[in-house]
Amino acid sequence: MPPPIPRREVRLSIIGEAEVGKTSLARRYAHGTLDEGHEGPLGEVTSVLQVQSTEGPVEVLLAVFEYPGSRTPAEAADEPAFRNKHGFLAVADLMSRRSLDALKEWVPAVAKATGGAPHRVFLNKSDVVPERAGSFLRWVQANLPGVPGSVGSARTGEGVLEAFDALLLEAVAHVIGQPDDLAVSESGAIILRYAAKRGTTGVTLKELLRIVRGQDFQGIVAEVDVLVHLGLVAREDFGPASFRITITERGESVAQWVAA
Repeated sequence: MPPPIPRREVRLSIIGEAEVGKTSLARRYAHGTLDEGHEGPLGEVTSVLQVQSTEGPVEVLLAVFEYPGSRTPAEAADEPAFRNKHGFLAVADLMSRRSLDALKEWVPAVAKATGGAPHRVFLNKSDVVPERAGSFLRWVQANLPGVPGSVGSARTGEGVLEAFDALLLEAVAHVIGQPDDLAVSESGAIILRYAAKRGTTGVTLKELLRIVRGQDFQGIVAEVDVLVHLGLVAREDFGPASFRITITERGESVAQWVAA
């Protein structure tokens, strides 16, 4: 019997100034369309796919997070959310030289916040001003040496899949040698799936003791602590020996994954 395909979660961010097309890029990559009836940022979108890494096939739970352009690079440098991201796409608008110049601050700030995770630059709106692509790419090479850059359009889809897939492969190579941070135990998976079924109602400790066989009070608490640490459930304590957990948005995605 062949060995099981390893599983990893890969979390990517899209960064850059406001109005450069981050939301449109996320929609195009996640849904293959701009979905123009959807207003506002997407926040985080998830999908499950199989990637061929240098070590062989890897099943990936991919989460793509759009960082608000209303924030500043200085705020991003201290943003705790970036500490668990495995890569980022820095976006500039070919119609805005200011958005390009801003990458000199965005890229180093987020690279530091992510601990040097893989990253790339994407120059959006090539369908509108294709003549600017060459000079903007030369700027990237001169001001962000070693950072790959590409040109494309969220509106037409040109270059979007290629940019994200290249970043994803780099991110997978980055995390494949690390311990699986989503190595949920069998008991943890039971707790997670049940919490997902209960939704906002949540699950109490008393219910967990009845549901999870072979685990005592201390064992249940230890499993819940792991799930809370991974950001898969939130815990509300009612006293020293009583609590309720509820599934998080990330937990819902992972619950479907571990059930597969």
